[in-house]
Amino acid sequence: MSQSLKSPSPLPLDAPIRRQWLPVPGMWRSSTAGLRLARAESLVSRTLLTVPGCTGRNAPRWRAISRKWTSTGTAAFVVRLEETQRCIVVRITSPGSAWLSRETLVLRQLRKYPLPARLQALLPTRLAAGDIAGHGFTVDEAMPGSQHLSPDLARDVAAISLIGELHHATAQEITVDHEALEAWLAAPLRTITALLRRFPLPLSRGALNRLAIRVQRDLLGKSVKVSWIHGDFWAGNLLVEGSSRSITGIIDWDLAAFPELPVHDVFHMLVLSRTFAGRESLGQVVAGLLNGGSWTPAERKLLETAGWAMADDVDQSTHLLLYWLRYVAAIGQQQEHYVDHSVLIWRLRNLHPVLRAL
Repeated sequence: MSQSLKSPSPLPLDAPIRRQWLPVPGMWRSSTAGLRLARAESLVSRTLLTVPGCTGRNAPRWRAISRKWTSTGTAAFVVRLEETQRCIVVRITSPGSAWLSRETLVLRQLRKYPLPARLQALLPTRLAAGDIAGHGFTVDEAMPGSQHLSPDLARDVAAISLIGELHHATAQEITVDHEALEAWLAAPLRTITALLRRFPLPLSRGALNRLAIRVQRDLLGKSVKVSWIHGDFWAGNLLVEGSSRSITGIIDWDLAAFPELPVHDVFHMLVLSRTFAGRESLGQVVAGLLNGGSWTPAERKLLETAGWAMADDVDQSTHLLLYWLRYVAAIGQQQEHYVDHSVLIWRLRNLHPVLRAL
């Protein structure tokens, strides 16, 4: 039976991306991360003037505790305000402005739900967001903990339990119709088709056609549970306290969306854990599973936690394909504008293996 909970207006994955991209300022294409960080840091004081309690003619005195330039073209600073010793996180970007704006909308919508207090405490607290000198920015309260990318089954189990609370709290039952398949299948396929025009891969059109036929055949008319998902749920987006190894924050919500299949978050955690353990790409891991590879007993147990939301009598590989399709379409879009590594190599490692497996 369908749950009565109604979502705030759905936020499609590609909503803020359908805008005209402006030319990227030269500072964001510089090959020297130090130079890019320095130029971004010159804007930090102006972002602080937008934070409640910090307004005035002059920005509060501050000191950068840490600085990082990410492969997504974003400068991230942990800043301590000298007068109050308050720590905040400032992110500044030009090419990723749309994704920061999208994350702000996501966090605003999630706050409308009666989420469990434990999960609410792990969401970023957004203090300010906007645009300065053509660069998007966000300012958040700093959360304790740090990122740990090494394989850690206990962390993954705890993380999947936490994100499961989001899935259950926002779940609704639907019958998969053509509108759902447009969002989950047709739209990502169009994105990938456009990506492949620049670097065509052998047999890609036939493989994508087979994928579309298979997913439509397996899911159309089936009853499934949908919910909000994080969309990029992996160790790199978790903050973990060093001594207790407890999870203290879940960050980077720009790929979150409703209505989506909850198992996507579980797949992503398991697939990305395998990439770090075995030095394979996401596409190679997914292709291996499609070609007869199997999950470990521990991984199967974690996947069972999302079984409540999956369609009956539908092979798990169909859900895996939908997960892969959604993620690579989203990341492929982002890469067009600000990634620091080779787009061609990324596509060969993450598109080509799966297309060959279809």
